[in-house]
Amino acid sequence: MKRLLGAALAALLLAPVTAGAFAGTHFFVPAPPVIYMIDGFLDQAPTGTSVEERVTIGRGGQSRTFLITSYHRLGSGDPWVLTRDLGLYRPDFILQGQSRAIARLLSAPPGTRVSGTFQLLRGTHTLVVGPDLKID
Repeated sequence: MKRLLGAALAALLLAPVTAGAFAGTHFFVPAPPVIYMIDGFLDQAPTGTSVEERVTIGRGGQSRTFLITSYHRLGSGDPWVLTRDLGLYRPDFILQGQSRAIARLLSAPPGTRVSGTFQLLRGTHTLVVGPDLKID
């Protein structure tokens, strides 16, 4: 009986502490992905080309500079989500998607033109390479 009473008393004393530990706790809910059409060049752009953004992309220890010449968000919403966190991470974006496409992208010679759709996974600094990726 004393043990039961002691356990009940401990529960009463700890209840405010336990409840306080979770008060105001916000659980992470990922934002929906954002899809962009992006055009640019790897490492160097032709002379006279206007570069809007310079980002690093990479995967598995390899990284490249992606000189973005144009980009636009598909659908509605803030068009600047892509560039808001540039410089916070290295690389700026980790690439995901089809391994063969990413390998071609990371091994292409400097000056190669790249275009296609990319899905930005917000909060993860990750770009998922779309199936329409063109590497010229």
